[in-house]
Amino acid sequence: MILQQFVPGFRLIDGSELNNAFAQANASFQPGIQGLQLFVNTVSGNDTRGNGLSWNGAFQTMAAALARVTDNSVIYFTGKVREQLVAPLGIQGVSIVGAAGGMVRDDDGAKWYAPASPVAGKALIEIREQGWGFYNFLMTPDNTAGACIKAHRNEDATYPDSSHFICSGMRFVGGGGTPKGIDDVGGNHHYLVTGCEFQSLTFGITCGSTSIAVPLRNRIQDSIFLLNTNDIATSLSYSIIQRNQFLTAGSGATNKVVSTTYNAAQGGNNHITLNVFSNTEAQIAPGSGFTGAASDLWSNYVNDQAALAIGQPA
Repeated sequence: MILQQFVPGFRLIDGSELNNAFAQANASFQPGIQGLQLFVNTVSGNDTRGNGLSWNGAFQTMAAALARVTDNSVIYFTGKVREQLVAPLGIQGVSIVGAAGGMVRDDDGAKWYAPASPVAGKALIEIREQGWGFYNFLMTPDNTAGACIKAHRNEDATYPDSSHFICSGMRFVGGGGTPKGIDDVGGNHHYLVTGCEFQSLTFGITCGSTSIAVPLRNRIQDSIFLLNTNDIATSLSYSIIQRNQFLTAGSGATNKVVSTTYNAAQGGNNHITLNVFSNTEAQIAPGSGFTGAASDLWSNYVNDQAALAIGQPA
């Protein structure tokens, strides 16, 4: 379906309008893609002239793309997004993808960070519907307790349920202050964090509220945590934390290297396995930032023995 409209007297100059129409037509016939493919280029895009349906017609802002998304849309972007946004209601399964090649980087890549005059404590993006995905870009949030991604579940008309989200190949990096990577508000379930990096954050992954549920059936895997005050500080139940690298040793009870009982000692029945900690076996204990439930299974690598350290933090 072609949505492009041409006004009477229109003269084709550089082919960009024709390319936009061509992209719209092709998008209608791509198998397996139910939503739109949208494009954002913060350098050369244009929210007024562009329709977002091709790189030639790319939007300049992420806000313009989010205003256009349908279920299962994919937004590709390059450049630096400087916005704090709330995802639209009633739209599920949207993927936001950094389109720059190579490893995720700051310069000449795909980055999302706070505006020059941010709203204090506001996330870069607050999701409130299921199945949103974030892939292959860098995020640096507001430094006054702002999060890169706030997943807000309240089971009401404003914040229905942000569960089933995916973060894959992402970098979450703080720039001073008290920033957060992923903030679960309400208690999400079946989310996946895989192949990501969390650096220089007050909280890498945390839970701000269990008002709906203790976060459950989630997976945090194959990721790197370094130079954070708290790496993973969230209650969890029936969840998996596996094959992660924790590069900063715990330095006290306030440094939650891994806590599966962070929120009022809630949580349990988790598997924390095959992670690598920069700690001795004796330091896998609350005094060095580790807390877990009696029903958890812990089996991980430490720096003073070849064998796995087995047993809950004690």
